[in-house]
Amino acid sequence: MDGEGTSCARRLGSRVALVTVLAVLGWSAEARAEPTETTRVRKELHAYYAGEKAAALQFAVPGLVNVGAGAALLATDSSKVAKGAAVPMVAFGAIELGASLVLHFRTDALLAGLDRDLSRDAASYREAETTHLRRVRDQLAALMWTEIALASIGSGLAAVGGYAKSQTVEGVGIGLAVESATLFILDSLAAGRAKPYLTSLESFRVGRTSDAAGWAFSYGARF
Repeated sequence: MDGEGTSCARRLGSRVALVTVLAVLGWSAEARAEPTETTRVRKELHAYYAGEKAAALQFAVPGLVNVGAGAALLATDSSKVAKGAAVPMVAFGAIELGASLVLHFRTDALLAGLDRDLSRDAASYREAETTHLRRVRDQLAALMWTEIALASIGSGLAAVGGYAKSQTVEGVGIGLAVESATLFILDSLAAGRAKPYLTSLESFRVGRTSDAAGWAFSYGARF
């Protein structure tokens, strides 16, 4: 009986040790694993800023074309309509080039900083970045309404200039309408990129652990 009792005690001790090891391993896996919510938001973060970096080219191409073509029209013996259109072409082209430079040179550093913020303090990251994206959304909406207004003004100037046979006014109107419409399209694309990222931030439940880590912990505790 003593031998049987000792054997039972050893088996019980072995099972307790095994359960303890599994529980510790499960807890370690849970501690190391990134919560699924954080992983989801991190993917949206990288997708959004990758789109912002790519948008630098979207702004650079029309910017270069507008500045180059506009400067050429102003410098050559072109018609008054062409010279009038060249003024908004150069002005809007400079804006587009400036936007492309900002997007190209600031995005990588901004993304790296946000990555660190998300890892260090997800709650603070969510609050700050949600505020930022809401501000971006509102600014883009205001810009697009402004661009619609400018395109309408440009169309009106082109019509008035054509009716009054003022080629310069007509050219300025045409250039203003076309360039405002171009910027409206670019800003609409930017608003489309921001929307899913903002949605993911607003639904971000900080601290939700991964299913795999939770399974490992519960398995160890129930064994």
